[in-house]
Amino acid sequence: QREKGLVAETRLIADVVRSNAQATGSLAPSLDQISIGSGIEVFLFDASGGLVATKMGDTALDDSLALGAKSTMITDFLNGIWDSTSRLFGAAKPKMEFAHVDLARSLMMQALSGQTTSQTTEIQDGAIFSVATPVLRDGVVIGVVASTSPAGEIDRLVRYEREQVLRMFLIALLVSIGLSL
Repeated sequence: QREKGLVAETRLIADVVRSNAQATGSLAPSLDQISIGSGIEVFLFDASGGLVATKMGDTALDDSLALGAKSTMITDFLNGIWDSTSRLFGAAKPKMEFAHVDLARSLMMQALSGQTTSQTTEIQDGAIFSVATPVLRDGVVIGVVASTSPAGEIDRLVRYEREQVLRMFLIALLVSIGLSL
């Protein structure tokens, strides 16, 4: 769902860039007026593959999804057990150092052919979604808009939801013990 949302957002940005390019005749100022989602990085390439502009969305996470937000000693303990177990039995994700622009460039060539393309990259910090879509004017590709999600965004969402389930489990356990007594 997150990948589909990023595809839709990237297509909308490409439409705005196309409209701005028709009005101004240039791709350059197109990203300045666009509001971008939290943590998303957007890259604008021209038809020759040169990087024209970049823009980073607001890096502040939603308070309810920030790491450690509303966590308790019990949920921290249970999350520690879960993380240790998954590291012990799970496949190790590769430790990769790269820039998001490299992911954008890897998808740019397919987008220059006129196709919207997306990719999920698994790294140690979590999954990164990247999308590239062409900017078309009269059926001709005049540029490419590529966007990448922040690393570990989905993992933070899963952790938050896991904490909610653990809280409900503990409440149900206490109610059950109370009723038994």
